Amino acid sequence: MIKEKMDLDIEVAKLRLMKADYQSNQFKLEDQILKQYPEEIRQAQERAMGYRADMALLKRIRCPRMVLSAWRSRESGLPIKRQRAKCF
Repeated sequence: MIKEKMDLDIEVAKLRLMKADYQSNQFKLEDQILKQYPEEIRQAQERAMGYRADMALLKRIRCPRMVLSAWRSRESGLPIKRQRAKCF
């Protein structure tokens, strides 16, 4: 009888801990929905507007004939050869 009560007390303590963890996660997610995610969306929209402005500016600029790519080959580590630039 005493052992069963102790087992029940332990189980109740585990359930209370699980409930507290669940509520903590729920409050954290609600906070993210109300504060963090709208801010991240706003920042992404601002970045997208900046990219659109950059693309429009690039379309107005005269396109150079040859471009030396700054990328290096992964295998050899040597610069990739000159390539004709593609104008937008």
